[in-house]
Amino acid sequence: MVNVALDESPGVLAYETSLAKQQTKVKFTPNEIDEETLMENIKKRTGYTNLFVQN
Repeated sequence: MVNVALDESPGVLAYETSLAKQQTKVKFTPNEIDEETLMENIKKRTGYTNLFVQN
C-alpha cells in the first residue's frame, strides 16, 4: 500500500521498501512535493499513523 501511495505522488523519483524492516526510503524532488505532503499521501492511502522522516 505504501508503494501505491508513492506511485501516485508527484515528484517521487524512486523508493525502496523493506517489509522486514518496516521502512521505505524515498528519493523525491522537493520543489514538486514536500515531506509533509508525502507523509499525508501515505497516511490517506494506508491508514498508517506511526510515520516519521529520517534524513
